Amino acid sequence: MSVIPFVKHRAAFTHILVALDESEPAGWALDLGIRMAKESKATVSAVHVVDPPRRTFESASDIGLLKLAASNDQILNSAREHIPQDLAGELLVREGEPKREIVEAARDLGADLIVIGTHGRNAFERFLLGSTTESVVREAPCPVLTVSQAPTSEIVESHDIPKPYEVANSNPR
Repeated sequence: MSVIPFVKHRAAFTHILVALDESEPAGWALDLGIRMAKESKATVSAVHVVDPPRRTFESASDIGLLKLAASNDQILNSAREHIPQDLAGELLVREGEPKREIVEAARDLGADLIVIGTHGRNAFERFLLGSTTESVVREAPCPVLTVSQAPTSEIVESHDIPKPYEVANSNPR
């Protein structure tokens, strides 16, 4: 049985919130959140945040709302299929600014961990576009785990993590 690093005999988390969108990193975040929930016997909830519809032309808005609803159903249905029934929490769709809504969802649900995918943008791209993940990390009411790559097949056990002095002495000059 594998364990979460630095966690031994107690459940580290009881309610994990995973932020979802249609990106690959969000899928990795969901996978890792589920794996951590299995280890901790935690509940997994998911939140998908969408921009509020902008009404300019009535018929175009109605079409846009139908597309939005279909997209949300697809993302949440995928999450529903992946989260084991005994770990399943709430699946939420919220409208608004993603960084604000993810933090508020964590507060509303009493989550003790947020798992969120990150696209690995460089500093210039973050400056221009802002970073949802960075804002969530700063504002969250609980720890945030960022996922920038697919989880490995096994969770690393704490005794496998090298000590800082082992890393420093592993590359002789």
